[in-house]
Amino acid sequence: MPAYRDVVRTERFERELKKIEEDPLRADEFTEAVEWTLARDPTSGTQIREDPPI
Repeated sequence: MPAYRDVVRTERFERELKKIEEDPLRADEFTEAVEWTLARDPTSGTQIREDPPI
């Protein structure tokens, strides 16, 4: 049985997403790509904090 994962959007992610929301299509494509990648392989990202909130 596959392991299911949730992608949690932090405040920092939401703030930085607003910077590219001037182009809604670009923002949607970016968000979907990040969620798709991390949901399948969470180790593919780069940890930016020693103590992540999750």
